[in-house]
Amino acid sequence: MDNFQFNNQRVSQQMFEFDDPFILMMIQKDNLKEIQSLEEKYNIKIQISQGYNQVHILLQNDSVEEHLDQSIVDSIEKHFNNFEKAQKSKITEQYVECNRDFYLKLNKVLQKDHQELQSYHLDFIGNESQQDYEQNKIYQPLVVKSIQIQDKFLIQTCKIEQPEYLNFEEIDVLVLNMTHEGLFLDEFGYELVNSNPGLKQLIKQLKGKISTSNFIEEHVFYQGKKAISLLIQLQEDEYACIANLQVILDKLRDQKYKQIGYLKIYVAIRECCGKQYIEAFSTYIKQAIKKKSYLNFPSEINFIVNQRNENLISQQLDIIKKIELDEKEKFGLLSLFNQKSKKSEKENKMWAEESIQSSLLRIQGKGTEVEEIVKIFKKLQQDYFVKFEIPLNNGTLSEELVNYLKELGIKQTMNIEINEKSVDLYAYKKTINKFLPIIANQIRGSQTMLRIQCQVPPNWSDQRENLKLVDLNLSSPEAMECITAMKKTLPNSKVSRIQRVQNIKLWRNYMYEKQKLIQKGNAKELLLFHGTRANKPELIYNGTEEGFDFRLSAHGMYGRGTYFHEMASYSDGYAYHDGSKKVFFLAQVLVGNYYVGGSSGYVSPPIIPGSNGIRYDSIRSNGCEGQNMFIIYHNSKAYPTYLIDYN
Repeated sequence: MDNFQFNNQRVSQQMFEFDDPFILMMIQKDNLKEIQSLEEKYNIKIQISQGYNQVHILLQNDSVEEHLDQSIVDSIEKHFNNFEKAQKSKITEQYVECNRDFYLKLNKVLQKDHQELQSYHLDFIGNESQQDYEQNKIYQPLVVKSIQIQDKFLIQTCKIEQPEYLNFEEIDVLVLNMTHEGLFLDEFGYELVNSNPGLKQLIKQLKGKISTSNFIEEHVFYQGKKAISLLIQLQEDEYACIANLQVILDKLRDQKYKQIGYLKIYVAIRECCGKQYIEAFSTYIKQAIKKKSYLNFPSEINFIVNQRNENLISQQLDIIKKIELDEKEKFGLLSLFNQKSKKSEKENKMWAEESIQSSLLRIQGKGTEVEEIVKIFKKLQQDYFVKFEIPLNNGTLSEELVNYLKELGIKQTMNIEINEKSVDLYAYKKTINKFLPIIANQIRGSQTMLRIQCQVPPNWSDQRENLKLVDLNLSSPEAMECITAMKKTLPNSKVSRIQRVQNIKLWRNYMYEKQKLIQKGNAKELLLFHGTRANKPELIYNGTEEGFDFRLSAHGMYGRGTYFHEMASYSDGYAYHDGSKKVFFLAQVLVGNYYVGGSSGYVSPPIIPGSNGIRYDSIRSNGCEGQNMFIIYHNSKAYPTYLIDYN
């Protein structure tokens, strides 16, 4: 138990916390008379908050004293310490591997058929990529990285892949990203608003402010009886978003939020936010800790990231770990976990830093009841676990899919065996029913992709290393195709060298994106020119993951993306100068289903009307045939096929 005191020493209320909610529940149940006796003795009121594991001590309304005496607080805490020790001596616990589906099944069976068992507690400790809570599909975020400060304040980056099922009971403050035109800049916001009538109505009411404001201050909407504060970011500049973050964090100081006890803020991260944004956040947290302010209250900030900025934000979040605290504050140095939870010392040993562990079920209670529940658990396993085989067509799976299946098996507590002719699943049948379509689609897609990925283009030269640059004979058909494309708009140019870029990893990433567009129904591909300005071309063709990196681009006419053009003359103005010659790329670009037009605020293509959140694949300028610019917002949707030197 951790002693807790408010900063103001002259208050009429004190509070301390329990690490184990089950022990606190048992104290409230078994020590009711002792608690009432303490209330009468000291003329106080003792309130136990099960939701936050807190014990509050308050003066009775008719007390002649104005403030609590510290000796009374010490006495109450001592009694509760004794209650805790007595309860712990009665309680045993066991851990079994379990997933959420089977946890829910066990809970249901115990409540329906074993009502004689009353002194127990089931605590599901999950690390699952998808979580459905019974029939109402309350969805929890997929945590990418999590940092805990002083065992209370939690900072997380997470992806929310099913915002329409998000549990609003978990949200106190919500920050969304929009443009002045009313468009959402993240699928999270779009899906969330369209699936929530109260939020959707509020957005409609704020339509006028959205078109004229830079930042919309707090407005409240309701999900059932839960009041949720909404803020909207409309700026396109990182520094403006930093200023907004300051406003958001300052709201933690508000008394109404302090009274919540555990404040949860969800902030959707804009594409422009990166290193400086996280550094500013780090500085703010450092100052707040030293002031011993509201961070004494359990609080949580979830940064909602998408596929593009997930790695960037997660890497920058590590900066926060470097916060330096005073000597007397070093007890609160940051600890890194992979899952949000107040864990006991025993649990922490099971959960290594940033590792993937099986989901566990902790069974607490009186010894005989725990033993009985374990027996029921094992009996249910025998009755409800089933085996299912997925046949393999060619007997091989990609390395990425094998790793994915291993990870999924651990997270969902499924036994997944990969044989020569099949993938065998052994798990609770509800879990198999849920994940069978996902696994089957992944296997089909992987086997198709494996054939593609293992085949480099037929014109490539042999290579052992990942990267090879091959000089083309300028009179060869391959080189002449490049020169002909250039001469259309640069008739006086003289090509001195053409190199074919053979980067295996970049090619595989590109083909993976191409396969996804094939599945969507449009994988249109063009050969387009691209100049790198002051950036050396090797920054692109040397890459092992990113290649063309839109994060290195400045905001242009169509936002922050990577720009390509059909005309060499246009890209000539952006070519890299290397002494007496110029250099640019002729690249393969997946334009797919493109949107014509756009705005400077784009960080991704807009959503296709009536498509339930599916976006266009790229943007095309509204030019004449053969004179268009194409913009992509995903690094692997372009491959640097040729590097051309000319003057």
